[in-house]
Parts: sequence; C-alpha cells; structure tokens
Amino acid sequence: MVATAITVVLGVGLGMTGYSKIWPLFGAANQLLAALALLTVCAWLGNVGKNNKMFYIPMIFMLMVTLTSLAQTISTQVGKITAGAATDWAPMRRPSWACCCSSWLSCWPLRAA
Repeated sequence: MVATAITVVLGVGLGMTGYSKIWPLFGAANQLLAALALLTVCAWLGNVGKNNKMFYIPMIFMLMVTLTSLAQTISTQVGKITAGAATDWAPMRRPSWACCCSSWLSCWPLRAA
C-alpha cells in the first residue's frame, strides 16, 4: 500500500513537472534494452549450437539507431552547456520511419521461425 502511494505520488509529480523531458530518454533506454535482449538471445543460441543469424540484422539496426539517438542527444546537450544556454534533456526526435522499422525488425526473427 505504501509503495503504491509513493509510486502514484512520484508519477503525478513527474507528470506535472518533467515528464516530457524524461520520456524520450526512457524510450531510448527501452530500445537499447531491446537490442541487448536480441544480443543475449543471439549469443545464447550460438552457444547452444543453433542458428542465430536471423537476429543479426534487427540487433545491429536497433543498436545503431538507439546509440545514434543517444549520441545526438548528448552532443546537443553538451553544446548547450558549453554555450551557457539552458538545457532541456529532450533529445532530437527520430524520424517516424526509424521507429516503424525498429519495431518491424524486432519482430522479424519471430516471422522467420
């Protein structure tokens, strides 16, 4: 009960103040976790002796898109900090096609089975 109350209070507080600033970084972290999950499954299948080549393309694509987005975000924020401007940690938006391709490619190994 106490944990639920703390979660709700923190969630409402974040929603009222900085939700729009932290959400894009959470999305990037989520995509990075998905790419690392693909890497783990790929490594496990390779270790067991099964065919793991179907995971290479989605894994590499998701890693590249996510790391590029994070690098652009950090570069933008470091540039603002060195220029003395106020920072907002909202990263540059990825094109919608990148999100669609990332979602499609993450399901690609399931269709290949």
